[in-house]
Amino acid sequence: MDTKLTPLEMPQLLKKVANGETIENCHIAVFDLREHQVAADIDIKNSIIGQIILTGCEVQHKLSLENVTVENVLNAGRDIRERDVNPAKFHSAVIFKNCKFKDRAIFGHCEFKTLMSCQDCVFYEDAVFDKAQFQEQAYFWGSQFKHKVSFNHASFTIEAHFDKCDFRDSVQFEHAHFKGQDASFNYITTQLNINFSHIKCDCFFACRKSTIDGELNFKDADFHGEVDFQDSELRGKSIFENAQFHQRTNFSYVQFMNAAFFYGCSFAQVTFLNAQFHGEVLFNLDSHTRRSLDNNDEIRAAQFHDHSDFTNVRFHKRAIFEQVLFDKQSHFASCFFGEQANFIGITVKDYICFDSVYCNQEFSAVNAQLKTITFNYANINRRLDLSDATLEQLSFYKAAVDLIVIEKEQMRRKLIHEDPQQPSYDKCAEEYLLLKESFFQRGLHDEEDWAYFKFRQAKRKYRTKKNLQQFSEASFVRKLFYLSKLPLSLFERILIDRATGYGTRPLNITIVAISFILFFGAIYSSFPDTLVKPPSMPFGFAQAVYFSFATFTTMGFGDIQPRLDTIMPYVVSTEAFLGLFIMTLFVGTYTRKIIR
Repeated sequence: MDTKLTPLEMPQLLKKVANGETIENCHIAVFDLREHQVAADIDIKNSIIGQIILTGCEVQHKLSLENVTVENVLNAGRDIRERDVNPAKFHSAVIFKNCKFKDRAIFGHCEFKTLMSCQDCVFYEDAVFDKAQFQEQAYFWGSQFKHKVSFNHASFTIEAHFDKCDFRDSVQFEHAHFKGQDASFNYITTQLNINFSHIKCDCFFACRKSTIDGELNFKDADFHGEVDFQDSELRGKSIFENAQFHQRTNFSYVQFMNAAFFYGCSFAQVTFLNAQFHGEVLFNLDSHTRRSLDNNDEIRAAQFHDHSDFTNVRFHKRAIFEQVLFDKQSHFASCFFGEQANFIGITVKDYICFDSVYCNQEFSAVNAQLKTITFNYANINRRLDLSDATLEQLSFYKAAVDLIVIEKEQMRRKLIHEDPQQPSYDKCAEEYLLLKESFFQRGLHDEEDWAYFKFRQAKRKYRTKKNLQQFSEASFVRKLFYLSKLPLSLFERILIDRATGYGTRPLNITIVAISFILFFGAIYSSFPDTLVKPPSMPFGFAQAVYFSFATFTTMGFGDIQPRLDTIMPYVVSTEAFLGLFIMTLFVGTYTRKIIR
């Protein structure tokens, strides 16, 4: 201070306080009110105080220090080394503004009955507020803590504001209790660890746009109000192990620069919109790590009991969601997974969306219990592993996946776009084509045939549906054009789809061939006069079947011929044409089976 200071002894100070005077521009060697009861306002400005001793005193009125420098210890309560000291009780407002505390500031176990304001102050050494009770507002706006600060077991009854604080050393809020309206740590900066483990927060908790250089620890924290970390940058490890979030939690736009641990957490509604995880993120430990731990029974997967939103989150390292529970809708749309995405054994009781995700390595949901899951427009560079997963509905329209590991039994009637109420056959066709390629890569040729059949069937249904829609909207002349397509569509459905399975069902082709031979044989045996045959040949059903077989296989021995003056040549020609078509399909299908 540039102003010349007047020395002030304690008796003079007490006299000025009793007269209600403001103490300014003074140098006070020792400000000692221990075991006193002060019944007047204390207002000190622009002064230097050597030491402040307030232990055991009761301050009934306001205590205000503005632009004051405290050169030695400020002792108002207990710390670990002074357990027998009686803490001070402040019945009215305590205000420290622009003060500098060059030695330790001890407020452990103190009671602040009303306002406690410590605005723009600088603490050069330890600041101890362990078990302090703040029964109304507690403001530490813009203060700077150059050494350790401790609020362990402190109780904040109404509001706690630490906005824009600068913590240069470790910060401890272990077992603190925030009871009232809100607790805010917005825009804070820390250079070392900050510990909120085992805190209980009954109010709104905010830590927006803060920068945490050290480890952030919320292990076993219990939040009963909303929680907001939006736009914060967490540069050290972020530990939320076993934290309980009972209301909405917001991690939007948070930068997790190091590993983040969320296993054992319980979330109500939560959003990680546009967050970035530059280190690995663990919502559970992976199975290999759990098996290597002695106390693996204590490790639990996270649980999401309400809507969870991970839209556009970037996971640059491993993302472990193994055995996590999703009770309601969960969105991972447009996420980026730089390494493995582990969703092994998850339980999804509602809808989970992975549309437009990009996964640089394997995406695994082995043994998952899934109600509805979508991968539309997803890009997965390696495997999408759904083996042994239980599915109710699935979609991966326009997905770019190297390989889908899934069994035919898991897929039957499970595609969302196959829903009879709102079918989208064109999308179904693309999904079955992707399945066909995956089955081919895995060497599962029967499953490949099934997927190809479903692909062709979906394409046919899409064309039919489209034609019917165009028919209903067309003019009369155009309607005639669409009606002309009906026989061809009917032929494809009956003969190619049902009868031959688009060349994937050789047994069906055999049955169809025999059926045609018997059908035409019955026609020939019913009209024997329309055929030219040797006079000595008896002609019954057996001979008619023989002629039908020769015609169907286009062998044509010539011993029996149709009479040219009847309709029978057209019937024989029709059978020969059908036989040629079906025999070609038969040979091709069986040859393909044998080669494979």
